[in-house]
Formats: sequence, structure tokens, C-alpha cells
Amino acid sequence: MKLACLQLLLVAFQATLITMSSAGLQYNFYSSSCPSAEDIVRNKVNGMIDADKSTAAALIRVLFHDCFVNQLIASFAAKNLSADDLVSLSGAHSIGTARCSGFTNRLYPTVDPSLDAAYATQLKAACPSGGPDNAVNNSPVSPDALSNQYYRNALGGRVLFTSDAALMTRNDTAAAVSDAADATGWMARFAASLVKMAAVEVLTGAQGEIRRLCNATNS
Repeated sequence: MKLACLQLLLVAFQATLITMSSAGLQYNFYSSSCPSAEDIVRNKVNGMIDADKSTAAALIRVLFHDCFVNQLIASFAAKNLSADDLVSLSGAHSIGTARCSGFTNRLYPTVDPSLDAAYATQLKAACPSGGPDNAVNNSPVSPDALSNQYYRNALGGRVLFTSDAALMTRNDTAAAVSDAADATGWMARFAASLVKMAAVEVLTGAQGEIRRLCNATNS
């Protein structure tokens, strides 16, 4: 599965270069200066995922973060991203982990009624009120496999975040979740939406910076 995750990210990155070539990016940019660049990246990332399974989820998270669905839909509409893109991208929560502090608002002081009761009990055991900020798998089923299991979790009330549960509160996104739960083509839609996400307001030339730490600017 680690290879599939990596290949998806590489395909998305390559497609982004094609999409954004008119804005200063160029597909196959390193073909002359470093023709083995993609193999080097692939081998390096494979090694990182072998050492730490959370790396696949972390790489995807570099491109987007969690926030409320309605806010995302409003901002995605301005960035040529649709509600369907949001639903497809949310499937990334089929892998990775989250800290208790990211979702205990759904457990305390009262349990969010949209949570499956048995799942809520399981989460309370992992995240007791006032307890340590433990890490919990994003998905209670096959947490290391990027798949459409996330949508089956959402339909059953077994998702962690408020943003995940919010997908079921709108008719359009709820219908898309139901469709994705059974669709064999979800991975292709996820890749296409990831490409669109990666292509939003790309900085080129002297506009950006190569960060020393991914989660903070250099200055």
C-alpha cells in the first residue's frame, strides 16, 4: 500500500506540473540536469514510509488541512475546487493518526449524536477527559490503507473530525459520500482532486521559499 500511496503522490505532482506549465512550472523539468530525480524521490520516500507508516499521510497533509466543510466549500468555489473535490480529498482520512485534542469536542462534555455509540465509547477509552493527548488512528478499519473505507466509516458515524461528520449534513456532499463508498473509481477522483488542490496559487521563481521545516516559514 505504501507504494500505491507514493505513486499517487508522484502522479499528482507530475500532473500538476503539466497543468501549471503556463504559470512557470515545467513538466519533466529535471530531465537533463537530473534524469533520475523521480527514482531518487521514490526510493527515498519508500524508505521513509518503511521506517514510519505515518509518512504517507503526512505527505498528503502537506497539501491541505482540516477545517469546517462549509468554509472549505466557500473557499474551494473561489479556487476552482468543488464540493465533490472536497469529498474526494476527505478520503485521505482513511490513513494516518490524529491527536485526541483534535476531536474531543465531539466526546465531552456530551457525545456528538452523529457518532456511532460503540465508536464513541472506544474513543473515550483512548482519550479520557483531561487525559494525555494520545494519537488515534483516523480510521478504525485498515488505518494504513488509502482507500474508500473512509466513506463507509462516514456513513456509519465512525469518523473523527467535525469536518468529516459535516459531510453528512449537506444533501450534495452526503450523496457524494454514499456514492464514493461503493465506487471503484474513487482513487482516480482523489488523484484528480489532489492535482487541482496542488495547482492552487502555486508560487514560482522568487515568489516562495524552500522551507527548512514544512510547518513553518523560514522567517
